[in-house]
Parts: sequence; C-alpha cells; structure tokens
Amino acid sequence: MSERPEWVPEDWLLYSRGYDLGAEVPAGVRGAVDHTDPWVRVVAITLDAISGDFSRVDDLIEIASGTDDPHLIDCALRVFSQAGAPASMGRLAIFFDHPEYGVRVTAYQGAMMSAHLPLVRTLAASREGKDSEERSLIEVRISGMLETVEEAEFIVEMDEVLTDRAYMDKVNMRIKEIEIRHGPGKAVQFGEPLDVFALSAAIREFLDEEDPADWGGAISDLLDTLEGMLGVTTAGCMDDEVEPVLPRIMEVLAMMRRDPKLLKLRSGERSFFCHPVG
Repeated sequence: MSERPEWVPEDWLLYSRGYDLGAEVPAGVRGAVDHTDPWVRVVAITLDAISGDFSRVDDLIEIASGTDDPHLIDCALRVFSQAGAPASMGRLAIFFDHPEYGVRVTAYQGAMMSAHLPLVRTLAASREGKDSEERSLIEVRISGMLETVEEAEFIVEMDEVLTDRAYMDKVNMRIKEIEIRHGPGKAVQFGEPLDVFALSAAIREFLDEEDPADWGGAISDLLDTLEGMLGVTTAGCMDDEVEPVLPRIMEVLAMMRRDPKLLKLRSGERSFFCHPVG
C-alpha cells in the first residue's frame, strides 16, 4: 500500500474537507502526472483538472485499480466521476462489484455525482446479488438522478415485492422519458438537466426538515457535487459524524449564489471547477 504523504491531509476529499489541500503543495508535484508515487499522481492529475486540463483524468481509474489504499481509491474515483469525459464514464462501473464494500459505496456515489444518465442502467443492474442494505444505497443514488426528492419511486420499500427485471424495466422507462423530454446527452440530476440552483434548493429542503442530521448523507453528497462543479470550498460544512453544520452550509450556499463563475455554467452540462467537461 502506498503511504499517504504528510502534506496530503488525512481527510482530503472526504466529507469534512473536500478539495482543500491546506498548505501549498510541495515543489515538483504540479505536473507530476507520471510520478512513481500514486498519491502524487492523483494530486497532480486533480490539480491539472482544476485548471481545466482533463487529458490525464482517465489515469485515475488505472490508479484506483492498482492500489488497495481505500482513501486513495476514494480520491481517484471522486475526481474521475466529475472530471472524466462522458465517453470514459462507463469505466466507473467496474467498481460497482469491487470486493471491498467501501469502494463500492464510493463508486455508487460517484455515479450519482457524474450525472451521466447512461451509467444509471449499469448501476441499477449492479443491485442484483447485493444484500438489502446495499441495494438500498444503490437505489438512493438512482433516485437522486432520476426523480425529485419528494418522489422516491426508485427506493424499494422493505415490504415491496419487485424483481430485478421489473426494477430495470422501471429504470429504463424513466431514462427514456427523460431523454424524450430533454434530448439525449444531457447531464441529469433529480430527473432534470443538471442545474446548480436545483442542487442548492435540494440542500435547503433537507435543512428545513425537522432534524437535518437525519439527512446528513444526502446533504454531504450534494455539497460534494456542488464543490466539484463550481470549485467553491465546502470545508467545514459537515462534522466528523457526517452531521450538517448549518451556519457554515448557509454561508457556502450564499457564496455560491454570488459567485460570478455561475454565469459560465449551462443547465444539463457537466463542469469541474467551472470548466466544461466533455
């Protein structure tokens, strides 16, 4: 296992920190996309992508496939899910059946963060053979892409009898409806073209719930997606128990609304740090 360098925070790209590396990266890291240390490669590729150079983003799948470091895999998949080209996005699916549970969960989250509609079919197919808890995690991600927060038609109730084939048919029908309504090739979240303001509104809906802490995972996923799209840091929005820190979240959402970079974004198109992807 490659050892994480001391200058990479132990919670880098996790829910409490995001992309914030803290201090300036050491000399020689930027541009070192072929370095022998996979951690240096991941950071270098990420920094290139943040600046709009996506030429080596596909290498993140190779790095994730060649290590058993769960944190390194998590970082590589998270960046790939939002910065990878649409033509390469299917490569994320190899991790849906990874032997490590934590890696599979990261891949499910990555599929949702990618907003890549064709990937939903593969994600839905990956439910087969998983236990009920893991199937539920997959369904939550599928629901986040195909329907509004209120609908929850793609989250199967414990007492509901629905075969894998019937679930796939249901997913395929919704994808077809979305493509007819909005056209093919659109990045999608909540059944509509990907939109920063819709993500922000969903976060506010969860914060208005009686106990926002019950929705910590969903809020964290949405904040991660917004951070990758815009490049606005979300550090401090979630505590170590994955519970939302409301004042900080409201501050970040207000900053996002005022950010002039929003003018660069187009509904239904993926972006990474405001650079168009694909």
